[in-house]
Amino acid sequence: MSQQMKTGDTDSIIDSLTDEETQFLIAGLRQWQGAAVCTEELAAALEYSTTDELLSHRVRLIAQIKARRELELLDWARVLFTVETVFISHIFGAGYSWGTVSGFRDGEALILMRSIQRKARRCRSVVGDTLGTLRLKNSL
Repeated sequence: MSQQMKTGDTDSIIDSLTDEETQFLIAGLRQWQGAAVCTEELAAALEYSTTDELLSHRVRLIAQIKARRELELLDWARVLFTVETVFISHIFGAGYSWGTVSGFRDGEALILMRSIQRKARRCRSVVGDTLGTLRLKNSL
């Protein structure tokens, strides 16, 4: 079951984002091959088989956001989690270095992040259904 939203729908997330918000998301996604540290466990929580798959998919997500093409809800949830982690986390993300590596100061970034979260709040519906569920490698 695809949770794809059509561009032009009244509920389109991509159409609701400002240019600055899309640039913020792109800056965050780029950090997975920059200041951020992605582990296999983080990749698995985002429903990727490996970190390599996450990094490959990240390139496609950046291209879709740049082109202002709507994403599936699962991909919006992945984007939000990724950018939230990269922006805030000192352990997995850019943390204190965020302003230097992204070009967005913390205060400005927090305002943008909260605005994006409000606009994309329905992507939370995939949590517990697909995203963030425990997968056992050697189930009995």
